[in-house]
Amino acid sequence: MTNMTDYLTKKRCLQHLEYLIALFYLLWCPPLFAAEKIVITPEALTPCAESSSAPTDSWLDRTHTTWSERVCNTAVHFDRFFGDTRYDSEYASSLVRVYNSFSLTQKDSTILAFNPRIRARIALPNLQEKFNLLISDDTQDQDALSPSAEILPEHNSNNHYSATLRWIAQTEKKHQLDLDVGTRFNHGLQFFTQTRFRYYYILNEAERWNFSETLFWRAREGFGERSQLDFDHLLAANKLFRWTSAATFSESTQGVDWLEQFTLFQQLDVKQALSYTFAFSGFTIPAFTTENYGISARYRRNIYSNWLYLELEPQLNWPLDQQHEFTPAFILRIEAQFGQQ
Repeated sequence: MTNMTDYLTKKRCLQHLEYLIALFYLLWCPPLFAAEKIVITPEALTPCAESSSAPTDSWLDRTHTTWSERVCNTAVHFDRFFGDTRYDSEYASSLVRVYNSFSLTQKDSTILAFNPRIRARIALPNLQEKFNLLISDDTQDQDALSPSAEILPEHNSNNHYSATLRWIAQTEKKHQLDLDVGTRFNHGLQFFTQTRFRYYYILNEAERWNFSETLFWRAREGFGERSQLDFDHLLAANKLFRWTSAATFSESTQGVDWLEQFTLFQQLDVKQALSYTFAFSGFTIPAFTTENYGISARYRRNIYSNWLYLELEPQLNWPLDQQHEFTPAFILRIEAQFGQQ
């Protein structure tokens, strides 16, 4: 009996090792095949163009503008290519993203799931160009992190849709203030409202800080607050490192829900890119607890024209509900885009 137990333990360890080897292969081998240098498209340049200096500015102002645009353009480029909610909520005019995801997860048993999703931002030009209609099946927080930031995103999805009317109260070079009013369709209508303030600070030619503060009220959660800090560091023309720290508190949370995430973006060529993510999250009540650890490699490729994308994402997770045991997952996504970016 003891020999059989030892055999099963060794077999399980070997399986875990195989998953790790496969993940690290995906992490390190694709860059070897990269041949083309990153090309920043005109669409990505537009959001940063408003920071351009006037002809009468001093050489110091012009130098600062050049630095600002360099790190801003690269960060926006990666957000746009990977379909990040940062890009959709801040820069896209009218854009609809439709996802179809297939996920394979090994928990207590092997789980195969199919999960269609949608996210849309529709500009309303007849309302002074300050109003947008947002439709999503994500959480009510329209500024939720990108799919790769979520731990086992396909199984955390609850397929609840929300519709939001956003009023952009103020937009400047370094900050933005907006107000959301909307409803969530979850066993009836659940109304919510929130106001959000964003501030951008260019530290130097390679570093940028983004800070956002959101105050909200939601039908089931009550009043709450979310703080998020993003630090972008430009490593090279085709590499960007991002550190994200977020905390959410509401009347329904266990103290403060927090998340720390570290992501490296790498553009292989104009049609394909990689992101490598390490994240851990948790809560503070009844005790400071880490709910999950996770690492993932996300490969994204433009497979047809400029609107159809394929994603492959292997993940390794150690969730609390599995006693922080090794939980592998693999996700395949197909994304179709409609509208103008």
